[in-house]
Amino acid sequence: MKIIISSIFFVSIGLLQLSAQSSYPKIDIKKGFPNHRFQYGEITLGIKELAPILKKNEQAYQVVKPAKVNFTLANVLTYVAVPSIIYSLALGNKLTDAAKNRAFWPSMGIGLSCLAVSIPLRIKANKQALKAVELYNSALGNKLYKPDLLDLKFAFTTNGIGVTVSY
Repeated sequence: MKIIISSIFFVSIGLLQLSAQSSYPKIDIKKGFPNHRFQYGEITLGIKELAPILKKNEQAYQVVKPAKVNFTLANVLTYVAVPSIIYSLALGNKLTDAAKNRAFWPSMGIGLSCLAVSIPLRIKANKQALKAVELYNSALGNKLYKPDLLDLKFAFTTNGIGVTVSY
């Protein structure tokens, strides 16, 4: 009788320890320009790496999906703008004064307009990512958060009967 009671006690303590280890840490926010950085435990994340972690919270994931799109579009526009501006400055220095006006301004205009569009997109992506992280952190203790479930099964082996835990 004492063996059964003590084994039930140790199994229950072990299950409490397993459920305590499956909790997720909060995501810390490091604000900065041009992008915010997010700290998840020991890992530093950007907006793109944030989405797989936020899949556990449906509301936060729905907010971070458009942030990812806006961030990608802002990066593409920035990658178009910078070489276009550099090209136009280099081209403007090599041409004569008469040809400078025709070749310089179109590529400079393309670069500056792409840069002007990418800045608000990047700011919007940062705001959406902040909102998603705040939703995730606030839902850690609520029912909106879906933690990993433990799967307990009894198993029979050649050595005897045991409990298997899958998480």
